Amino acid sequence: MMGDDTPLDADFWDDLLTCIEERRVIPVIGAELCTVVRDGHEVPLYRVVAEALAERLRISAASLPVDFTLHHVVCSHLERRGRREDVYPKVRAILKDLAPVPSQ
Repeated sequence: MMGDDTPLDADFWDDLLTCIEERRVIPVIGAELCTVVRDGHEVPLYRVVAEALAERLRISAASLPVDFTLHHVVCSHLERRGRREDVYPKVRAILKDLAPVPSQ
């Protein structure tokens, strides 16, 4: 189990990498590792998506917390009686426009 203090051995890593290679396991990485370059600086991808989504949904950044997230934007949209189904195509379009590239 990865949450305890037991070290993971080489067999575990070999098995895990094999499962990933065979597409039986999908690795999930933290949001802090997903970044894009904006104005010459690396910024969190999710922050850029949250800002763009707020703009497309016409939600004022002033009405959101200072460090707002996608969660805040979607909740604000739903509180204004927006439909959850409106969010998905907008996020898809934002990601398509951004065309983020995995880092090397």
